[in-house]
Amino acid sequence: MKRIMSLAVTALSLLFLAMFFTVAVKAEAHEDHCICGGTDDCIATAKKYGHEGTSTKGRTVVTWTEVSSTQNIYDAIAAAKAADETDVYVYVSADLQMTGYIGPSAASGDAANMHIHICLNGKTLTTKNNERLFMSWIQSSQANMKLSISDCSAGKTGKVQFAGTGINQQGAIATLDGNARIYLYGGELTGGKAGTYAGNIAIGSGQMYMYGGKVTNGRAKEASSTSNGYGGNIYVGSGKLVIYDGTISGGSAYTSSGNIHISGGIVDMYAGSIENGTARVKDDGTTNSGTGCGGNMRVSSGTFNMYGGKIIGGVNCTPTTDTNGHSIYVTGTVNVYGDSIIEAENEKSYPITTQSSSARINFYGNPTVYKKNLSTWPNLIQVTSKDSEVTFNGGSFYGTVSGHQGKIFVNGGYFERTISHSYNGSNGTLVINNGYFYGKSTSSALQIPDTVWKVNGNAWIPFTMTKTFTKADGSTGAFSIRYAVTSRKHVNGRNMTLNENLALALYADVNVDEPLYSTSKVTVSIGDDEREFPLNTAADYTDGRKTVVFDGVTPELMGDTITVKLYASNGTLLDTKTYTIKEYLETLKAKTATDLGYSDAKKTALDTLINDLLVYGGAAQTHFGHNIGSLVNDGIAGSGRVPDGDISDIWNKTAVTAANYQDASVIPGFFKEATAIHENTNWIRVKYVDNADDGETTFTIQKEGGTETAVTADGAYLCTDGLMPTEYGKRIVFRAYRGSEVISKTEYSMNSYCARLSSSTKHTAEMKAFAAALYNYGASAAEFAGLN
Repeated sequence: MKRIMSLAVTALSLLFLAMFFTVAVKAEAHEDHCICGGTDDCIATAKKYGHEGTSTKGRTVVTWTEVSSTQNIYDAIAAAKAADETDVYVYVSADLQMTGYIGPSAASGDAANMHIHICLNGKTLTTKNNERLFMSWIQSSQANMKLSISDCSAGKTGKVQFAGTGINQQGAIATLDGNARIYLYGGELTGGKAGTYAGNIAIGSGQMYMYGGKVTNGRAKEASSTSNGYGGNIYVGSGKLVIYDGTISGGSAYTSSGNIHISGGIVDMYAGSIENGTARVKDDGTTNSGTGCGGNMRVSSGTFNMYGGKIIGGVNCTPTTDTNGHSIYVTGTVNVYGDSIIEAENEKSYPITTQSSSARINFYGNPTVYKKNLSTWPNLIQVTSKDSEVTFNGGSFYGTVSGHQGKIFVNGGYFERTISHSYNGSNGTLVINNGYFYGKSTSSALQIPDTVWKVNGNAWIPFTMTKTFTKADGSTGAFSIRYAVTSRKHVNGRNMTLNENLALALYADVNVDEPLYSTSKVTVSIGDDEREFPLNTAADYTDGRKTVVFDGVTPELMGDTITVKLYASNGTLLDTKTYTIKEYLETLKAKTATDLGYSDAKKTALDTLINDLLVYGGAAQTHFGHNIGSLVNDGIAGSGRVPDGDISDIWNKTAVTAANYQDASVIPGFFKEATAIHENTNWIRVKYVDNADDGETTFTIQKEGGTETAVTADGAYLCTDGLMPTEYGKRIVFRAYRGSEVISKTEYSMNSYCARLSSSTKHTAEMKAFAAALYNYGASAAEFAGLN
């Protein structure tokens, strides 16, 4: 808050309409529906990602055709093609049974290079055996064949269901090859059964985009070989699946990947959920005793990027099965970003497992991985195969991370349970650069094959070294621990920079197992003013301590409580301390000269400075009307000096100095007035009246004993930097130039201000007392500094 006092007055396209054997209906429900009709009132995810079908494509009117049979759909496609149109809009008015499929054939109206928009309208569309909703194959005419599925019914009950005994190949509801695409905005695709893989949707070289809706209860089972039977809901070959929202759940597979199988392609997930898939389960629900994991997902040779959303549950037949990878089984690449959540529900084994030397899992940002039903030591992630890697760059992990033959790199993150490594055989790597480790129960935060390093409570005794160990084959190996861990977690002190300003320096002991202080912080508040200091930007003090400086204390706040809080990286409040400037000064004054290592004369000068500073604070309280019932100087007398009335005041208020302007009828400009501005530091401001107003006048400021420095006027004003109390008696010279000639000059000082104000007959007694106290504070500061 600035306190300003002055001795003078200061300046302040319609598409096509076709008729079919069933009546074409321009239904208002579809015209207005955000996906079907393309209006601007759209669900958030669909509008955000610019799906095809919105008004962003330029449509103002879309005509929807009512259909109640598969043939109606084929007729609509044929009519559109005859009219040289590429988009077909149909809505289902009755439950119907598919015959054949929408695809690039004469029987389906030849949908190659077309975009078919289907609104389920709350109805059920049934497929069985080798009938599908949508089917494509690799050939040149397949380019850009698209299907959009939505459901504008109030209850969102529209669905495409498979009711057959199972198809012999893959994708019982849809197969996408040859660059074909599906856009799912609403409705449910459910119950598909495939003889090999991809119970509901097989994405070969095509693409699928989910903006909403559901894909559920697909089943992938073996044909003649148990090496098949994966991807209960969706299989991704060389193509792509993008999940912007919606749910994929309840899929099951004979071998692995109950919900999604990624084989060479890419899955990007931004929101929505993947839930409760089951792997290694037969049609009758019993366990397949063969190999295979990944209740929710197997990432084979492809990539899964999780930018958001949730992955929930997932088991390998039953929650008590010891096979690993209950939720995600990785032989490819998994990248987890942001605030993604992976929540496992099974009690045993590891929900996430690497099972190939090419497996890579990387965590960034602040994802969370945990088990809903926690055992004493819940297992989360296992790095099993030789040369497989898991890298932690952030996140929170509530369970055990275990190395077997793989590699674990920890560059950050919060680990609530354990990181362990068995270094199986001659393989395995554990490198910890930093991170927050918090062991539970009686076990350690880290489990490593060495008994030399001990645990002190929940924190390690500090160590920074590379440790060697003997492998099973007799050779030696090494793992690096490059982060010291201690149990310090408190604010331990404070200091004031007395010669400069009312700044409070605070010293915080912190957990050095905070990941490079990346998100640890100290907050300092006084009244409603709270400031946050990240510890990664704070200055180092000594022995792992960090220093922050709070310089927001104006003199009238010396008695107000300053609250300091220290937070850990996970947001936990570790310590709270309260201080006041007055309390600090009184503590300092109570120390003896011997305590401080001072001479008697220097201690006397310090006591005088402290008294004058408190009197200055009390005068500021009175003058500014702050908490005047409890003045910080109660019972304290200051040095009582009287400001020298002969101290120079402002010079050359109306005169110019340059001779060639003395007889001019218009004076180019002159310094008119000066004032002081009071914050936690004090500074001087002078006003310049510019009659010329041609930009040719330049200015300098020179502090006594210093060099003349060019400055730029702030509007009509020239301002000094903050003045130290030891500089209050120094004369400041302000000069205005036209070319090389000085046309006006004024000299001023903080003591000039104090002297004139304290002897003025125009100001209140409170203001005079404030000026005198400021004068004495500066004089005492100069005397004390002279003894240093």
